[in-house]
Amino acid sequence: MLKYDITKVKGLALDIETDSPSHKTEDNLNRFINKIEYISFTHFWDEKVVTHGYFWEELDFEDTCKIVIMLEKPSIKKIGHYFKGDLNILCHHLKCTVNGVWFDTLMAYKMIDENSPADLPTLAEVYWYIQHYPFPEFIDKKIGKYLKVTNKKGETKLKFHELDEGSINTIKTRYMGWRNRRLALHCNEDSLMTWNIAQELKKELIKVGLLEWFLLTEMRTMEIIQKCEMAGAYVDIEYLKQLLVPYTEEWQTELNKLQEIVELCYNESGDS
Repeated sequence: MLKYDITKVKGLALDIETDSPSHKTEDNLNRFINKIEYISFTHFWDEKVVTHGYFWEELDFEDTCKIVIMLEKPSIKKIGHYFKGDLNILCHHLKCTVNGVWFDTLMAYKMIDENSPADLPTLAEVYWYIQHYPFPEFIDKKIGKYLKVTNKKGETKLKFHELDEGSINTIKTRYMGWRNRRLALHCNEDSLMTWNIAQELKKELIKVGLLEWFLLTEMRTMEIIQKCEMAGAYVDIEYLKQLLVPYTEEWQTELNKLQEIVELCYNESGDS
């Protein structure tokens, strides 16, 4: 499905949608099990900015290999909005590493204005004067307990649990078709907006003389942390316990002294 020549890609903005709307804030263990539903890339192609989006389940082996190549190639600069979580999910599912993490729009904006909100909808309004509406949540929240229908007498409410199974399946099928279209549109909008905002923020950082500092410190640190989160950190617990042995008796003595002081304070105050 990825028909374009990835060897010509020099940089890209990426965004993914998963089955959990909070995958960017969850802890790592939960984040890794999120199912990827859609992925979008925005990059410079034939003298213009182009956005490509794909439903994850429709990608074949060759497509995923191309994505892995783009993620691992250091010369392809990666752009995203608070996208360390996205990278972790992609690394987990594709069993790869990410190189060339270049620009995070949230972190870049915080370099310019650390006190203002830096979510993507806010930045879209700041730099593009566009009101960005978040994608609605899942089907049970969308439909709720009631279904509004229009009949000859006007609009009425039907209790959802009173509908027959055929009606419910029809509603779900229609909604999922609409949801998938909105999901694709939302993800593509995000990657395109992230690309555009990154260009504006780059200019801002150049003006204040912080671009080089941002790329060499903030972004380099983010790439290292992302790789550390994927690789984990080995801790030799037994060795650490051995290091503590010489200090255990001394610490216990000090703790006993502290306990005596606490008891003395309680006695002097009249509390038990």
